[in-house]
Amino acid sequence: MVASWQHGVHGQFDVLRHLQRYTVFLDVHDPPKAYGVLALQDDFADLFPQVPRFIDTMLLPFHHHITYDGQCQYYNLVFGRGITRRLNESYQRAQVHSGIIPSLPVAAQAVTPSEEEQLKWYLRNVRHREMYRDEILALIQHNRALETLYHQEMGRVHARTYSGQLRDRGLSGVWFPYSKAYRLPAGRRPRRSSRRSSALSPSTSGPLSIPFKGKSQRIVGAQSGQKPGETRGATGVVPVPSCL
Repeated sequence: MVASWQHGVHGQFDVLRHLQRYTVFLDVHDPPKAYGVLALQDDFADLFPQVPRFIDTMLLPFHHHITYDGQCQYYNLVFGRGITRRLNESYQRAQVHSGIIPSLPVAAQAVTPSEEEQLKWYLRNVRHREMYRDEILALIQHNRALETLYHQEMGRVHARTYSGQLRDRGLSGVWFPYSKAYRLPAGRRPRRSSRRSSALSPSTSGPLSIPFKGKSQRIVGAQSGQKPGETRGATGVVPVPSCL
């Protein structure tokens, strides 16, 4: 057991959150790593009732788990909303790059996420897309096959935006294929919509276009011959509005 301590990790960590199996210690490196750490005697939730908490300690392997040497240097820091948000983003990034590390030493194959997982994480919201613009570009240039995934993920992002606009125009229940470069025709079913887009623009059909459905809106009271509780929507094939 003592021989295994050579695989220990000494440094500064943010005690980030208490989970059922262990407490998450997030290191300060780039890219960050998150360790699942077990307490020796007293539970970490009792030692650190308020998290995050910044400490200096030594992590040690212990029977296929991680514990610490029982000594911590504490830093009396106040974590505001901005710092807490950045720590949570670092934690999410660590989960993508290596997951929560449950034992030491760290297996190399266990800390290498797929490029697809990395790209999806970089694209998950506006803040990530702006912050990791260079990483997104590097991934796509390194692996051109990821360009399809990029367009599919961004298609879903725009679909959430456009579906609300379509609903406001009364175009609910209609499937629209989205393409970054073209305005494509709509249809009542996703396959029909895709066939029409393929006929008009074959280069945008397939993996680089994504069908989405305009959201429905419930009507309260009768309007324009509609009964209460009916769903407002368009019938037949309609063109994509000019706002797209």
